[in-house]
Amino acid sequence: MNDPVLDQPDIAVYNRGYEMYLGGSKAKGLPLITQAAYAGQPHAISTLIWVNVLDNQIKEALANYDKCTKPAHAWIESESRRLATIRQLPAAHRSQIIDSYKYQISNFKSNAALAFLADNQEATALKMWAEAAKDHGHIESRFYPIFHQKKNDPAAVMTHLSQNFHPEELKSLITDLAEASKDSTGWFRDWSTQSLGVLRKVDLKTMAGTAAFAGAWMASRAYNNYIQDQNEENMEQAVDGFFNWLGDFFG
Repeated sequence: MNDPVLDQPDIAVYNRGYEMYLGGSKAKGLPLITQAAYAGQPHAISTLIWVNVLDNQIKEALANYDKCTKPAHAWIESESRRLATIRQLPAAHRSQIIDSYKYQISNFKSNAALAFLADNQEATALKMWAEAAKDHGHIESRFYPIFHQKKNDPAAVMTHLSQNFHPEELKSLITDLAEASKDSTGWFRDWSTQSLGVLRKVDLKTMAGTAAFAGAWMASRAYNNYIQDQNEENMEQAVDGFFNWLGDFFG
């Protein structure tokens, strides 16, 4: 029996396309993702703009953001009305689902902000990240601007990160950034590599004994493994090993 919450054409198209994309059939999956995105499905828009940025299709990312933002709001309104007709769906659950779609607006806004930054529209990018962070606490929107605004002060970057993110959040964010860098070309690969490189410049000796030291060590180690062999398993082991050794340092 189909889940009535997911029994929606645009969701079905996106899920098929995303499954193909993850399975290595990008040529078949991306057109389906694009179809769903143009219909306004928020997850599809997030994925489409992210893929544009990774593929160095900056103009396409900007165009897709402009094309899809208004349909996304209309899609969410329509979906809210559809979900309200499902009698067995509690109102609280319905609200959670709609909130998850609204969160995706901040997610694709954050992805698009990278494209605006790549297009030398710095003020617009920073404004979009600020909005996404304010509206939904979007974590990447709190994370990405730090490297741009404090790129000439590695210690300030690491101190800010350690004071504003939980260690597990940092671990995930930095690992994801390294992985995305491997999968990208052009502007994002250069930007993400430079951003990770900022962490490598941190003088760990000056940060010893501070919470920032923990994040700096982890970030530097993850970056070194990424640069040396781009081996996901080794990088994860380095990060996990450090946090196991660290114990309750942050407690």
